[in-house]
Amino acid sequence: GNIALKTSVIYAVVALLWIFATDFLVETALPEGDTQALLQTSKGFLFVALTALALYAVLRAFQNRELNMAARLRGSVAASRGGLWVWDVENDRIMATPGGDAEVGWAAAGTIRDTQSWRAIVHPDDWASVTEQLQALATPGNDDWQIEQRFRTSDGGWHWFQIKGYVVSRGPDGTVRRMEGTHFSIDGLKRAQMKLARANRALMVLVAAYRAISTGRTQNEVFAELVHALAEDPDYSLVWVGEAVDAGKRIVPVAADGPASAFLDSATITWDDSEHGKGPSGTCIKTGNPAVVEDTREDARANTWRPLLDEFGIRSAVCIPILLDQGPTFVLQLNCAEPDSFAAEEMETYELVGRVLSLALKSFDLNFLFAQSESARQQIAGRLETALHGTIAALIEVVEKRDPYTAGHQQRVAELSVAIGAEMGISGERLEGIYIGASIHDIGKIGVPTEILSKPGRLDDAEIALIRRHAKIGHDIVETIDFGWPVEK
Repeated sequence: GNIALKTSVIYAVVALLWIFATDFLVETALPEGDTQALLQTSKGFLFVALTALALYAVLRAFQNRELNMAARLRGSVAASRGGLWVWDVENDRIMATPGGDAEVGWAAAGTIRDTQSWRAIVHPDDWASVTEQLQALATPGNDDWQIEQRFRTSDGGWHWFQIKGYVVSRGPDGTVRRMEGTHFSIDGLKRAQMKLARANRALMVLVAAYRAISTGRTQNEVFAELVHALAEDPDYSLVWVGEAVDAGKRIVPVAADGPASAFLDSATITWDDSEHGKGPSGTCIKTGNPAVVEDTREDARANTWRPLLDEFGIRSAVCIPILLDQGPTFVLQLNCAEPDSFAAEEMETYELVGRVLSLALKSFDLNFLFAQSESARQQIAGRLETALHGTIAALIEVVEKRDPYTAGHQQRVAELSVAIGAEMGISGERLEGIYIGASIHDIGKIGVPTEILSKPGRLDDAEIALIRRHAKIGHDIVETIDFGWPVEK
């Protein structure tokens, strides 16, 4: 508006100056007659020609600028692997430009034409967000739209997109008529966020296990403390510990917590070869390894319990074996209401949880023996020390598996620290404490994604921030373990 007004004013001023100036020159320089009349006419044509050229130059400049802006916009949209869309909500028509086509294997412009064709390519769990957003847009003044959805790819997989837009037209009653916006791929970012969330979840299970061991005085107290602490996380719908009994090869719950605890009252869970023994807990008992169900609606092992799982809102699970000398006796199972809450990438951490709990249960057995037989003191002390070193070795092993480029680093630091301590005159148990602290000084790397630890190139700011978290993570883990020395410091 301002540019148009300024242009009009300038044009009027220039035209007036031209008229007055040229009229003055013609009347001054030439006598009245045919020559003066011809020149008056000629200067009018000249003014039209000059203003036409000026107008052409101005419009051409504006056109070039718009073309450059459009090219930059197309480049920006292409760089974001996204596209543009227009949704005629009133008539249910959708127009979309290409965006993310290479990732999904189909063209958005030809595939998404209306809500029916849109819904056909969206993950069933993600369509509810569209309805919720439309309901929210019914509120006057609420014109922004943003959702995250998984689109089915041509090979049957799923790819995350973010859809952003705004309301450009409403009816007299406030209903949405037309919307415009962008869509672009966030698959890499989304999967990285989910991976980090899973890693943190596994880490918190490990921390909870250590804390339960440090506060519980008996096996049952440890299990009760553990499931209660984990169930405080709203992401878990059910956390339980089961015992494998020989009679009927059943898995009997000994501790449970969470909003879906009643699931265990209705479900039959075994570790035999029947359909009831094919779930994660039965598999865990039989193999001695952690078992993961990423989505109960897609994993055949959950078929037997699927109606119950849907009723109680359980979509994913991980089961951890607690191994004793004679084989798996207990399992710790965690269930979440969201799919893909667990993955095989965190199996090392979950294995460590099982090993730590196993060592704790053996320690409780030793305490019982100690109470029964004073003569067993020396033997028990030696076995407890072996259990402690077993925990330390397990911690070191997990870190080195996640960060193979620094394998042996913690051991070398421990040996160097002991040598320095001995040179300073430190000996005995204090030197042992120094050795343990140095041996696990990088334990916090358990909470850092493996692809960042082993990335061959330069780390970006976000990745560096994740690496720096490992010291705090290590402190949180170690402070829950009674090593006999202030190792966390």
